[in-house]
Amino acid sequence: MRFCSLALVSAFLLASVNAIAVYRSNMVIEPETFKVASEAFTLELKEDFETFHWMKETQDSTMVDRTFAFELKEPAELQITDFMMGGDAFEVMDNGNLIGKTSSVLQDVNVIDIYAATPEKALKDKRFSKATFSLEAGLHEITIKVANSLYENGTGAIRIVQMIQPLYKRGEHHDDDEDDEDNDEDNDDDDDDDRDDEDFEDYGDYGDYGDDEDYGEYKDDEDYYKYHGKDNGNKVEEDPYLDCEYY
Repeated sequence: MRFCSLALVSAFLLASVNAIAVYRSNMVIEPETFKVASEAFTLELKEDFETFHWMKETQDSTMVDRTFAFELKEPAELQITDFMMGGDAFEVMDNGNLIGKTSSVLQDVNVIDIYAATPEKALKDKRFSKATFSLEAGLHEITIKVANSLYENGTGAIRIVQMIQPLYKRGEHHDDDEDDEDNDEDNDDDDDDDRDDEDFEDYGDYGDYGDDEDYGEYKDDEDYYKYHGKDNGNKVEEDPYLDCEYY
């Protein structure tokens, strides 16, 4: 009988310890310290997340303790995620306009077993509600509303990071400007080679100038231009009108 009593006491203590061990909070701060800020929180462009906290006033009304204000010099990406206990989803507004909602997730008792201690871990876990939004340069004020939750309070996280554009979408043809330039240069070189192979006797000095009366008939003027490929081969004659060789 004594043995049975000791066994029951041990089982009770073990159950109590396990219950304490698995207890998890859904809010980073203590609920009694929750307070709605009177001014917007300045959000900076950086990798670190900033947290926001929320608490239910009534079954249908929820307070969020922070709004976020910032100015972007160039386009950037807004990232928002639920973390700690899973199951919270949010609506996001920019300058008073709804820009979207975080992803849909489970909304039942199974989310109690979903937990992420940091926003970074939650961001990599598809079971947590999250979203990214592209923001243009300019002034922004971000307001967050709780769309769904099974809890009386909770914490989410938000950050602004540089926007990284993909080079091109998978399966999409991508025109490489550098390749085009290289091809243009190759074509130009080919054209130059072709011109070098031409019989300059047919073109006078530069192109058709030999036929232009304003420039004189260069190819027929032996005193001015004596280089005729057929008469003296590749020899370069000295130009009597210039201080340099004509080539």
